[in-house]
Amino acid sequence: MRHSLEARAPFLDHELVELAFSLPGEIKIPGRRLKGLLKDMARARLGPEIVDRPKMGFSFPFKEWLRGPLAGAVGEVFASGRIFADGWLDRGFCRALLREHRAGLADHAPRLWTLYSLARWYDRWLA
Repeated sequence: MRHSLEARAPFLDHELVELAFSLPGEIKIPGRRLKGLLKDMARARLGPEIVDRPKMGFSFPFKEWLRGPLAGAVGEVFASGRIFADGWLDRGFCRALLREHRAGLADHAPRLWTLYSLARWYDRWLA
């Protein structure tokens, strides 16, 4: 997640982050295996068939959700979110993206989800 917001809740815990930063590299990366300590610990609970399998992606049907059940929530955040009032994002532009997406004129799902997540984060932590 080099250039984006980390959203995996277990890795957001400040105590876990502090512990990880306190460990020397040879413990965190045993045998120069990336994520070695994490994988060793996970293997004990999840088993090798889960931890050692090839990487696989996953997705959610954001495109459909943003045209259906999530459209109202996203529209509400775009209407009242502090990030817009504070001038960080252009409310009109974001609402236009949502309208185009809902009308089926374009697939703005990735952008909309990112903007919605950022606006919610801003309301929670900075407003």
